[in-house]
Amino acid sequence: MSRHGDISSSPDTVGVCVFQYPMPRLHTEEEVMANAKKICDIVKGTKMGLPGMDLIVFPEYSTMGIMYDRQEMFDTACAIPGPLTDMFGEACKEAGVWGVFSLTGEQHEQHPKKNPYNTLVLINDKGEIVQKYRKLLPWTPIEGWTPGNLGTLVADGPKGLKVSMIICDDGNYPEIWRDCAMKGAELIIRPQGYMYPAKDQQVQVSKTMAWCNQVYVAVANASGFDGVYTYFGHSAIIGEYFVTVFCLYCLRSRRVTTYQIYYLSRRRRTYLGRVWNRRQWYSVCTAFHLWYSRCPCQRSEPEPALQADAPWIHWSVCQW
Repeated sequence: MSRHGDISSSPDTVGVCVFQYPMPRLHTEEEVMANAKKICDIVKGTKMGLPGMDLIVFPEYSTMGIMYDRQEMFDTACAIPGPLTDMFGEACKEAGVWGVFSLTGEQHEQHPKKNPYNTLVLINDKGEIVQKYRKLLPWTPIEGWTPGNLGTLVADGPKGLKVSMIICDDGNYPEIWRDCAMKGAELIIRPQGYMYPAKDQQVQVSKTMAWCNQVYVAVANASGFDGVYTYFGHSAIIGEYFVTVFCLYCLRSRRVTTYQIYYLSRRRRTYLGRVWNRRQWYSVCTAFHLWYSRCPCQRSEPEPALQADAPWIHWSVCQW
């Protein structure tokens, strides 16, 4: 167990970081590539400072911004795999970390005859794409994306954690969350580019869906002002018991970015009945570590002293 602010990890925990990135306003492919380079530097720098981080998540539109001009949307659309995913993959491989990255948009199979997709990629610590998700329900009329055609997916994430991804407005439909959970997801990642005035509703819906589906939820939202909308931030990591263990408030300055890291137990399903009434939560807007000891029912040779009602949850809190 880490102490005195040390950041480490263990075989039974997955360190998840949601990075609240200010919404960029970009117009050309060169600007997109320059912004992607900044994101790669963030991946490597954050991993250096937080060696226990296993997964980092960036908001929707963080790579390309919202292209309000239709021609710019087509001009900057990328192929997957392609130069952008190669860049992200190299950063993940060099840092030894998994990452979720937004690509808005991905070229349609009939590009440029049809609009691009709004896509997320999950890249492992070897630089490989292990999941690609296309937004099912674009936010019309502002978003002109082609609706996704891949459905919901579940992949083995870091340390075997079952991971699904959805995007922003997809999260307003309970059926999409439930589909992920029924396919075995333990962590549902929701990158979003949500703006005011929907702050209260969006904070509530992710908490409710975590509770209803008994999953962890990681929300990475944009912050700042892109000349059109003001994004409310409030990136959060939510436990399956409706409790927000982290929340980052809106940072209006485009020069400021921030992150949070939380450690998820890989064994949360095995001892569910005795967990909920023994948890103590701390809301900290910087960094929070919740460590779980190995569940007694997972021990090959249970210790005689471990009784059914014995608490087995341990925590440590660090704040900078």
